[in-house]
Amino acid sequence: MLNGNTVLTLDNTTELSFTNIAGPSLNLEIKGEGKLTLSGNNADAIMANKLTLSDATIYADMAFQTHEIIINEGVDLTIIPVFDGAIFSHDKTVINGGKIKIKNDINYPAIWSLGTVEITGGEMDLISKGDSGILADGDINITGGTVNASSEKADKYGIETAGTLTVDETKAKVIATAKDKNGVREYPTKNTQSDTTPSNNPQEIKPDTSEPTENINTKQKKTSLSKPKAGNKSITLNWKKVTAKGIKGYEIQYSTDKNFNKDVTKTVTIKKVKTTKTKIKKLKSKTKYYVRIRTYSVKNGEKVYSKWSTKKSVKVK
Repeated sequence: MLNGNTVLTLDNTTELSFTNIAGPSLNLEIKGEGKLTLSGNNADAIMANKLTLSDATIYADMAFQTHEIIINEGVDLTIIPVFDGAIFSHDKTVINGGKIKIKNDINYPAIWSLGTVEITGGEMDLISKGDSGILADGDINITGGTVNASSEKADKYGIETAGTLTVDETKAKVIATAKDKNGVREYPTKNTQSDTTPSNNPQEIKPDTSEPTENINTKQKKTSLSKPKAGNKSITLNWKKVTAKGIKGYEIQYSTDKNFNKDVTKTVTIKKVKTTKTKIKKLKSKTKYYVRIRTYSVKNGEKVYSKWSTKKSVKVK
């Protein structure tokens, strides 16, 4: 197990193989023009606090799990997971360049962030057989590069975000495809394709509108959850009180599905803004649940929601 700041430099004659590079406080930088093969051996290929990749040619058969990952120019990265996801960040994924190929035949996204995704350059081919090509709880900003993101599953999308998708169409080319429908899903729904941009593919950067759009105010004050506490078939939740003017209460969702599929997701409404704690009961024992929270206000008789908080997970006793 590694911790602290670690630099792995590969010259153009270097060819290395590693199994499971891990450390909860590891800040790892891999650079140089050599080749690196990584295997997870039924675990993450790399688990680190921060991972920075520059120049190197890297092949991995398991996921990179980090709080923050930065991929720079010169990287040639291929990930074909045999068991898990591919690129997973708790806070931020930043791609500034390079060539990235991910083909995930497992039920995980190719790129998945509980925070934000920022793409400023590079060439990406991101395919997921059982989930979305790119999935983020926060905003996705694409200001450069070529991004081809696709999903082969009927209820998933090429690009899916609980925040807002922004694409600079003068510098970036984005093709998001999904099975039998438009390739992008975001909340709130926002069309990032300009009216003057021609498209021969009806699945290019057009949001799915198959369900009613909620009233979302991206500038409305959010709240955040503390670490959930597991009980006997129950979860205790605590969150930060919001004192912003107009906030009336909170909405909490809990689900056995990490993407909050509506068939296995339930919603709890907290009608007092001063309330900062609740207990959810009658849950399935030995089951992992995902939870998230948002604030709501009322305008013209209708609820207006903030963006969702970063989701938390907990296994019930």
